[in-house]
Amino acid sequence: MISSKAPSGDILHARIPQPHHWRTLVAEDERLILSPEEFLSRWAISKQQLARLCFCSPATVSRWLSDCASHQEPRDEYKFRLGFVDGLWSMKQCK
Repeated sequence: MISSKAPSGDILHARIPQPHHWRTLVAEDERLILSPEEFLSRWAISKQQLARLCFCSPATVSRWLSDCASHQEPRDEYKFRLGFVDGLWSMKQCK
């Protein structure tokens, strides 16, 4: 848990979302999931910008996009973030 102060001065204990929290969220709506490759095909951003959106390192993004032995699948929480950002950015375009 992470401690933080509420506006009233009381200490709050915020919980860190665990993988099962992300899976539950995604199970509710598959549209919230977007792979890094899909996201990059929809939006003209760099790998560094993608890393900033996902709060991870550019090296991690490179492993996601790699076709070699160092390939790593992104966790659900990253795919959710990309789906969420895609939804926000898509709504902005429609207005």
